[in-house]
Parts: sequence; C-alpha cells; structure tokens
Amino acid sequence: MEMSATKTIDLPSQRVWTLRDRREGSIVPAPFPSSSNDGPPATCSAGVAGENVSAKELKKPGSASYREKKARLKGLSPYPLVRLTRHTPSRVTSLTPSIASITTADGQTDDVFVSGAEDSDTSMAVSDSSISSRKRERPLTTAEYIDLAAAKLRVIEIEQKMADLEERKSILNPVTSLPPKVRESAEEIVEHFLEKMKNAPTGDIVSQAFEDMEQVLRVSNVSKGLKGTLAKALKKAACRARAGVTIRSTKNLMSASECASLELHSLNKELEMARREIKNLREEVRALRNRASELP
Repeated sequence: MEMSATKTIDLPSQRVWTLRDRREGSIVPAPFPSSSNDGPPATCSAGVAGENVSAKELKKPGSASYREKKARLKGLSPYPLVRLTRHTPSRVTSLTPSIASITTADGQTDDVFVSGAEDSDTSMAVSDSSISSRKRERPLTTAEYIDLAAAKLRVIEIEQKMADLEERKSILNPVTSLPPKVRESAEEIVEHFLEKMKNAPTGDIVSQAFEDMEQVLRVSNVSKGLKGTLAKALKKAACRARAGVTIRSTKNLMSASECASLELHSLNKELEMARREIKNLREEVRALRNRASELP
C-alpha cells in the first residue's frame, strides 16, 4: 500500500493571531512542533541547542536531514505561556537592580531578578516603591534655631529704637550735631560749665559769653596751624559760650526748658539702657551661632 505524499498545512488564522498578539504585547501561545506527519506550521519555531529551526528551513519530507531534524524536534517540550507584569510609574532612569513578577499560564507568580537597564521604551519599568527616596540631609529644627531667630528680631527692634532716640536727642540738644569724637570730648566740658554757671547772675553770664567769643576771634587770627595750648583755649572758650547761652535760654524759658531738660534726661537714661540691652543681645546671638555651628 502506497503512502500518500506528505503535505505542509499552513494555518493563516493561527499565524495572523500570533503576530497580532505579539505586536500588542498579549499572551503569545508557545510554538511547538506538530505531532502529525504534516510537519510543523510555517510560523512555529523551536530552540534546539542554542539555534532556531523553522519550518521554512526544513527541506522536503523524506530526506535524511528532514527526518533528523524532526527527530530532534520531537524531544522538545512546548514553551510555557509567560506573562510579564509591566508597571507604569514614571520613567526609570536608575540602573539599580530590582525584582519583577512573572505570571505563568497556570496562574503562579514568580519573582525574577531584573538587572538595571537603560531608560528606553523596551526596558522593563520598575515600580517607584523599589527606588529609595533620598532627602536632603539637614538638622532638625530645634528650639535653638527659634531662639536665634527671635534674638535677631529683638536686635533689629532695639537698633531701630536707638536710632529714634538719637534723632530726638539731636533735636533737643544741638551739640549732638557735632562729630562723635568732638561731641564726646565737648560734653564733659559743657556739663562742667553748666554746673558752675547755674546760679550766676544773668549779666555775668552774658559778659562771660562776649569775652569767650573775643577769645575765639583772637585764636582764629593767630595762625592756621594751631598749637596745643591755642587749640585748648579755643575749645574752652567755645564750650563756655555754649554753656552761657544755654543757661540764658533756660532762665528765659523756664517751663519749656524744664520740660526739654527732663525729656532729655529720660532719653539719656533710656538710651543707656538700650545700649546695655543690645550689648547683651549681641553676646547672646554670638553664643547661639556658636552652638548652631557645632550641630551636626
């Protein structure tokens, strides 16, 4: 009895369905060699010892090479159905190895070690939970930082208060319009003559003021390069004239002058207290900065 000629059956529906699922990323049925005499389908492939053998590469049925390759294909087991679980977080740029889950056809889930890959459309995405978030290292906010900020605010407030007091004092006492060094050296002399001429008659005060002004004129006409004795005499005469004019104006306007004197005295005390307080605050701020610099 003669055997019929062997024919290769082409399954277009299976081929089209397989190619479509491969493009869409769905489950792809594992190709396996046919057990009939018709030979494997045209679209099936099987791996044999590291090489791929397709039906197109097989020679005509009946040849020795065909029988040999068919015998090798019979010993292969069908490929399993494998589904890769792809995550869809933000794009992964890290090359840190991670763990991806693989679901087989029978519903079992296995963990697979996935090495780091470059950021591309074909790379496997790794979930955000596998990437450890790194925050900027900084010391925690403690009460020391809060105290430092409060001390800085108090320093600014005290400095503003001192500026206001200096402005009011310059209005009440014209001597403050002088340079700081001249003012400090002249205030002591002015205070001395104020105490000495407080109870003097008005005529004596006026005559003394005229004499002092004449002394200023004589010294100024001697030379531009004043010596020590001449400069001292000039300063003394000017301070005495200032004291005489101040007392004269005080006696003429006792009520207004008394108010101004009291206010000036209180302002001086308040200014002195403010200076002491700002000095203590600066020392406190300096200590807090040293402690803050020692923190990790």
